[in-house]
Parts: sequence; structure tokens; C-alpha cells
Amino acid sequence: MAEVWEGWFTVGIVFVAFGCLLWDVIQPDHVMIGAVAVMMAAGVVSVEEGLAGFANEGLLTVAVLFVVAAGISATGGLDWYMSKLLGHPRTIAGAQLRLMIPIAVVSAFLNN
Repeated sequence: MAEVWEGWFTVGIVFVAFGCLLWDVIQPDHVMIGAVAVMMAAGVVSVEEGLAGFANEGLLTVAVLFVVAAGISATGGLDWYMSKLLGHPRTIAGAQLRLMIPIAVVSAFLNN
């Protein structure tokens, strides 16, 4: 059975992490990795338990997509295509329509 200090320690870590996220003190990925590292260092969570979430295929897929999106954003690889596709709509309804049509076409062929 877990000791009482482990519960209070966890509550403290959650509040500190939430405060860091709320006031944007540190980048969110650093806050979360730091919280897990502190929990593992204190012995509240074993290393196997702390790293088990990283074995999830969905998490790894999202992480890789963040890297791809950052690369596309940094190189401006889609800027020309997006400006041609979306153009400069005059109204909000026109902007929404220009976004909805390509998204509907892509959504028809991609999984959620």
C-alpha cells in the first residue's frame, strides 16, 4: 500500500505543473517531462511505469507529426500552395467556404 507522503507529493507536483502551464513559465513539454522525472526520482513512480506511456503507438505518431509540421512550417513548404488555394476572401462566409471544401475532400479519404 502506498505511503501517505506519496499522495501529497503527487498533489504538490500536479499543482506546480499546473501553475507552470497556466502562467507559461516553462514550455509544456518540459513541464510534463520534468514532472514525470521528479516522480520517478522520488520513487513514487517506477521507471517502467513512467516510461510506459511513451510506448503507445498513437503518442509516437502524434510526436512524429509534430516534427513534420514544424519542418513544413519552418521551410514555408505550403505557403505558396495555401495562398493559391485559399486566396484572399472578402467575407467571413467566403473564408469559411474556402476552408470547408478542401477539408471535406481530405476528410473523405483520411481517418480520424
